[in-house]
Amino acid sequence: MNATMRRALSCPRALLRRLDVPGPRYTSYPTADRFVEAFGPTEYAQALRQRAEGAMVGGVPPLSVYVHIPFCESLCYYCGCNKVITKHHERAGEYLDALEKEIALHVDRLGAGQTVSQLHFGGGSPTFLSDAELSRLMGTLRQAFRASHRKPRTRSRSIRAPPRPSGWRTWPQLGFNRLSFGVQDFDPPCSRPCTGAEPRQRATSLMHRRAHSASNRSTPT
Repeated sequence: MNATMRRALSCPRALLRRLDVPGPRYTSYPTADRFVEAFGPTEYAQALRQRAEGAMVGGVPPLSVYVHIPFCESLCYYCGCNKVITKHHERAGEYLDALEKEIALHVDRLGAGQTVSQLHFGGGSPTFLSDAELSRLMGTLRQAFRASHRKPRTRSRSIRAPPRPSGWRTWPQLGFNRLSFGVQDFDPPCSRPCTGAEPRQRATSLMHRRAHSASNRSTPT
């Protein structure tokens, strides 16, 4: 390791000691310690009912909605998320059918037209879905919920995607105004064994394209 790399990797001991504590994975929401056997279907239904009752008197903040798309075409060895590895894209249609039923169940409990201020698609790989399937899902969500009246730039609609150019024109048209992608390592000897890592040129290219797209459009509602 050369001197430049040693300086880049240096970290104060005090900071290391402060951060050397157990904690939930950053992708877990609710955090892992909230998932307990005592909280079952009955408790969940009660929580939804309490929120619906509060909404009738104007005492409930907007919803934040997370949509999990579990499918990936290949396995990233570092990933600990709930995922299904498959190249059979026809499985997405059956999953969307089930997802639409789940959305309908929530609307039945909460009431139609609940306000949503944040929407995030994660996985898995949300971009496993075709443009038509993403459009179908966004249409279902628009029918079930209504967007917050916040200014467009303060509304968060994000999608987790690999840093590849396919889809980057379609996502803003569907209403997404944030793009999330992971870069594990730009050093090929480190990134090659774990798969899923992206070349620096591909990642930076998408960032520049995304910035150009954002500067030449208004955010859809």
